[in-house]
Order: sequence, then structure tokens, then C-alpha cells
Amino acid sequence: MDRLCFSRAPVGQSRLRSRRRASAVSELQALSALAACGFADVAIENLGGVPYVSFDATVDRDALAVLSNLSSLYAAFRLYGRGDDAHLVPLPLARLDRWDTDLTLRDGASTSM
Repeated sequence: MDRLCFSRAPVGQSRLRSRRRASAVSELQALSALAACGFADVAIENLGGVPYVSFDATVDRDALAVLSNLSSLYAAFRLYGRGDDAHLVPLPLARLDRWDTDLTLRDGASTSM
């Protein structure tokens, strides 16, 4: 089992940050139960002064699919080490709410900028 973590999309107001952290933990726990992914030891962990939602999981296609589609997810990482020795390795994500870059609009204009 690996230790994973993810950062949430930034939010400016401090009173919303703690609510969003709690909702991210709740969403991860709920999706874990629904998808039978077995995310364990879910917690908020500060790394370099930045809060991350961290958890233990076996990294497989199903776990990455669940993780990729969390509503609060900004980026996901495999976490090696603890405290000052911790370092993060990015995980590949495949969000279902993103369109392929080769899609075009009805008038034929490209969606890429």
C-alpha cells in the first residue's frame, strides 16, 4: 500500500478552507466505500506549509479513476517519506469532466486556445 495525497483547488477565503478540507475528506471516504477502493487512514497533512488530503491506498486503475474524479481535486501525488524528508511524485489523472483536445465546436472552430 502506498501513501497518496492530493491538493485541492485553491480558495481565497480562510473560512471556506476548513469546510473544503472537511468536504474533501468526506468525499474521498464516501467514494472509497462506493467503489470498494480501500482508501485508509484519510487525514489532512501539512507538507511545506500547504494542506493536503493524505491516505493509504493500493494504486491501481480503479483507485486512480476514483481519485481523478474527486470534485475538489487539483493535483494528486504519491508521498514518500514524512516530515521534512517528504517528497511528492505526481500521479497521472484522467478526469471524466474534461474534453479531448481534438473536439471541435459546432461551427468548426477548435476548442483549443
